[in-house]
Amino acid sequence: MMEIEKIIDEVVTEQIVTLERLKEQGVKTSYSFPIDCKELADYNAVDIRDSQAFKEHFIKLMSMKGPVLYWFEIISDTNRGEIRSAIEQYAMTNNAKATPALKKYVNLTSICLYVGKVKRIFWGRVIQHL
Repeated sequence: MMEIEKIIDEVVTEQIVTLERLKEQGVKTSYSFPIDCKELADYNAVDIRDSQAFKEHFIKLMSMKGPVLYWFEIISDTNRGEIRSAIEQYAMTNNAKATPALKKYVNLTSICLYVGKVKRIFWGRVIQHL
């Protein structure tokens, strides 16, 4: 077996074991909360974990251990194309922070804005996204 095929086989096997464990044991916990993006403050200089609006959420998020699969959904009537355009425009500004990779093809009818995974420190990833 070629080296790359061996690596692929190992990765696939590991994922199968993980998914079988999830199937048998189920999800440990789930948690969700709405965020009104129009009401988000500029948290570049202020720790969002201390804000009145998000403190209780971050207490819960910081208690989560292990890997997390997460997603952001659009629950308003906001045009998905406008959101994508705003991300693209922001990414081109001076001193822009990291933005998510944008796929060439996007389903503009989907309510799912972003899907991600993290092995640990999930709350830190939420801060990055916000």
